[in-house]
Amino acid sequence: MIEKLNTILLLLCRGISTRKLYFLSHPKVIEFSRDFMTSLDDFCKETGREKLFVGVVQGQLVFEGKTLVGPSIIGRQLVDFAGRLHCGGFSFSRQMTETEFGELLNLTAELTQPLAGLGEARELLQSRGITNIEIARHYIESSDLGERQEAWQGRIPVRSCSRRHSSTRPCSIRCQEPTPVWPPEAPSTWIRHGASANICCTLQKHGSPM
Repeated sequence: MIEKLNTILLLLCRGISTRKLYFLSHPKVIEFSRDFMTSLDDFCKETGREKLFVGVVQGQLVFEGKTLVGPSIIGRQLVDFAGRLHCGGFSFSRQMTETEFGELLNLTAELTQPLAGLGEARELLQSRGITNIEIARHYIESSDLGERQEAWQGRIPVRSCSRRHSSTRPCSIRCQEPTPVWPPEAPSTWIRHGASANICCTLQKHGSPM
């Protein structure tokens, strides 16, 4: 599985670097784009998932809590792009179209300065018609959040959180997206909160995942 994942990320990174040299409709850019999408679809089918999430942590590419050494070396442009978007990773859906992926490649070439924050970055992707490629929040560092390790696979089903984060009030946030905890070697779990989560909630011990 890791070998196939490495191939996917290699194609993605080559697509990014080639787009910076050529226009989007150049045969080389089209070739890398189609090879990437085909490999992504095959990988998702074989592993029984609808999306592939690759995290970016401390300048390294991460998959299911493990650092991808090879892709991290060749994927510097992807890591830098994540930095300009203020995001902690990318989630690629099997439903992604060539047009969406092409717009993402355009952004890697056009966006030269960091945006104001993750919210602006998400709005930018939506304005370009990119809905099947999602960007995630950064990992948060912690040494004692939760008791299990789980790999973050991107957005999770929306549901209410009944956990109590303080002695005075329960959490009323609609759970949409987990906040990953790093490093994976430490006992950890993903705290499931939406983008509007209060920081005091996200830093409280949450216990085992629901």
